[in-house]
Amino acid sequence: MVIALDYGEKKTGFAHSDETESFAFSGRLLSGYKDVSGLILLIDEAIQQYSPKVVVIGDPSYKGPNKNMENINKIAEYLKEKNIEVRMINEFYTSEIAKVNLKEVKNKNIDSESARQILQEYLDNLKH
Repeated sequence: MVIALDYGEKKTGFAHSDETESFAFSGRLLSGYKDVSGLILLIDEAIQQYSPKVVVIGDPSYKGPNKNMENINKIAEYLKEKNIEVRMINEFYTSEIAKVNLKEVKNKNIDSESARQILQEYLDNLKH
């Protein structure tokens, strides 16, 4: 099982793979946290539920140094301490693709759709 995160200061998109690690599915939006420590508690719940061997995190470093990268690195370190492999995937343009994919959907969860995009890219690259 693989899960993915599209980090944001106020809300983080979440996605998970199927058991065969072929398909990515949007999950619940992780929100309601005040800081990265609060988010880590929510991520811990997801780890308990899905038992992932890999967590893929959207990498916003194409934007240059920023506070999001600092918090993403804290999350990555926490996951590594739990012996979970962390993979960073460039998240460039995933929000725009998510908006197109969800154009017809009433209750849009763009952040989790972005996480799904990131995860599907990772899964597709595993097959090649």
